[in-house]
Amino acid sequence: MENKKRYVIGMLVANITDPFSDQAARGAMAAAEQLDCNLIIVPGKYICETSYSNSDTVYEYQYNNLFKYVGGVNLDAVCVCTGTIAYANSYDEKKAFLAGFGSNIPVISVAAKIDGFEHVVFDNTESVRKAVSYLIRKKGAKKIVCLSGYDTNSDYIERVEGYRLALADNGLEGEELICYANPSRACKAEVEHILDEHPDTDAVVCSNDDMCVAVYDVCSDRGMRVGSDIYVIGFDDMDFAEKLEPPLSSVRASAEDLGYRAVMNAFELLEGREVTKRNVPTRFIPRASCGYVGHRRTDLDMFLNASYEDRLGRLVYFMYDGTDTSKDAYIIKNMKRVVDVIETVEQGGELSRDMVTDVCDAVEKMMDYHKNYFMFLKNLYLVADAIYDKLKTLAMSEESILNLENLYLEIYRLLSRDVGVQISRAGEASIDMLRRSNILVRDTLMIRRSGDMAFSDILKRLPLLEVNSSYMYLLPKPVTYKAGGKLYDISRWRFVAYSQFEKTGAVPASKRDLPLEKLFDNFAMPKDRRFTLVMADLYSGEQQYGILLCELKKQFFEYLEFITYQFGAAVKIISLINELERHMNELHHDNEELEGISRADELTGLLNRRGFYSAAKELVKSKSAANKNAVIVFADLDYLKSINDRYGHNEGDFALKASAELLKKIFRSSDVIGRTGGDEFNILALVGEDPDIEAKIIERKKQFVSQLNSDSGKPYRIDLSMGICKFKCSEITDLSSVIEQADSKLYEVKRHREYNDPYKE
Repeated sequence: MENKKRYVIGMLVANITDPFSDQAARGAMAAAEQLDCNLIIVPGKYICETSYSNSDTVYEYQYNNLFKYVGGVNLDAVCVCTGTIAYANSYDEKKAFLAGFGSNIPVISVAAKIDGFEHVVFDNTESVRKAVSYLIRKKGAKKIVCLSGYDTNSDYIERVEGYRLALADNGLEGEELICYANPSRACKAEVEHILDEHPDTDAVVCSNDDMCVAVYDVCSDRGMRVGSDIYVIGFDDMDFAEKLEPPLSSVRASAEDLGYRAVMNAFELLEGREVTKRNVPTRFIPRASCGYVGHRRTDLDMFLNASYEDRLGRLVYFMYDGTDTSKDAYIIKNMKRVVDVIETVEQGGELSRDMVTDVCDAVEKMMDYHKNYFMFLKNLYLVADAIYDKLKTLAMSEESILNLENLYLEIYRLLSRDVGVQISRAGEASIDMLRRSNILVRDTLMIRRSGDMAFSDILKRLPLLEVNSSYMYLLPKPVTYKAGGKLYDISRWRFVAYSQFEKTGAVPASKRDLPLEKLFDNFAMPKDRRFTLVMADLYSGEQQYGILLCELKKQFFEYLEFITYQFGAAVKIISLINELERHMNELHHDNEELEGISRADELTGLLNRRGFYSAAKELVKSKSAANKNAVIVFADLDYLKSINDRYGHNEGDFALKASAELLKKIFRSSDVIGRTGGDEFNILALVGEDPDIEAKIIERKKQFVSQLNSDSGKPYRIDLSMGICKFKCSEITDLSSVIEQADSKLYEVKRHREYNDPYKE
């Protein structure tokens, strides 16, 4: 997209650790990468009452405030998983929710058709119609319960319609067998009720696979065998469907395809083109839960059919379960080498030794490239067996048959060679991730300092989770959210810290204030590459402190809530420390006033701590300081303890007073000089544009120190160490942060200086 602004598209999902939202987010990421668009993934929860509150979900409403921070002011388009975020809301509530993102940008509703908005949905009706018809025609089922999610969800409405059509097609009725319930495994009570009402039920068709888990549990409690006593069919074909006992029959619907198509359609609208693809295809997958015992036609079967179109795509899709690996160009390139050899043998009937070598080389390259291939080992063995059986049926010479046997053995040897190593690596990787998580917990909760610099400190460990960049925003002040309460519109934010790979930084005071429209376009975000950022809520209890945008890789989505909890706690601790310090300072100042302490330090005649801070703030805010450069100097008297210990506190007092006189000579009468601690001094001086001002101050100090020690007649040396921080008065709102930086520089000076004996011979 040369010479053209890169689009920023939002993808709003429910809990990103749920299978549907996780897959939808992954599909959106794939499309954004393909289109060279920036993507902002906003994982809230559910804007409806979930009806199954427990200790794990008690604060879920907190996440929904994230939806208030995206829309027409900071995104070019937004894709909203309405079907999950608002699954139990009424149609009008869904429509109002979508309208909240503004009318000046494309808004794509995912998994829900809403008038006035573009949509991307599953082809629900026909697939359920085929599944129910299968039960009636193939299995003889007559009484089929339809367990549906709420009738406010368009997906569930369409799936129920498919159920009704299938019954009508076969001359059956079943309106009384439709049961609406929470679309999760929390619907067990409804399952028990409907089966009590209709004990002669032949089958249960559910709106999603999660509801089927409840059906399995109820059947187990009643001693009913799924797949023989009662048939069960789900929808979505989630990863766990085939792992249930017995394996669950389901309608395969890819949430990843929904997310992908939503972003693609958003891009089409931004480019001024018409959207033509709104329906994502689905298909019924029969398994043992509906009594299916045959061999279903798979992508592998289609590959083995020599006349089938796109054999390569089908084979790779089957091998890697349709995951991102099946779209990897390197995998496809090497798999094509294998398919080319197979098709050559199919056409000519001969398998040469060179062909065997080429296939083995291609397979080995894929295994070396894709280190997690062992996750799909079952499929890879099935492919090897099927291809061997297919080629063995061809009329080949004895030499070709021998080469085929050798190829089969070599492929098995290659697959077996690394599987133990890979499983071991997976275990090691799991242990390593646990170690990284522990380090992250430790460092985010062991706060080392207060002030805004503390926020950049807690971003330093995010690279442990391979986060390439992160951006922390705080609210002007914490906001309290309560369940069912108002979600506030926040128009301005404090951008406090950011990280880019291994580097972290605190945002300068002059750049911290950020309007909502710049939330995804701050000065620190990369301009030379695209990115996908995931939003994390920073809250504790019912108080939100801010948000974190992080470039979280999809394999680490499961850690998002972990980041939310840890960073939310860390931000709260820092805020409490800052507040405590503020109150302590106020209390200290109040006590000083109550005790009648003046602004002057009694010993040296300089300003005391309160006097210095007051005068320094007045000077920085004065008209004479407008747009001028200044320096803060943090100085302390070297070896005061040694002087006190050896010569007594009277000599220590002399050294402090001499240091005060020394500072008066080094600096001008218009500069603010104060004794702010036992042996500590602070100086604020307005300076010009001289780039070497720090070096000149140090040189003046050396001259006057030399003169002082020459004239003092004392048996010890008096000297000061200095940390100097230069700044522009107009850019400072908090003088304390500049003093902190000067203090840090003083620490570095003292750490690297050569040790000098304070005692004169």
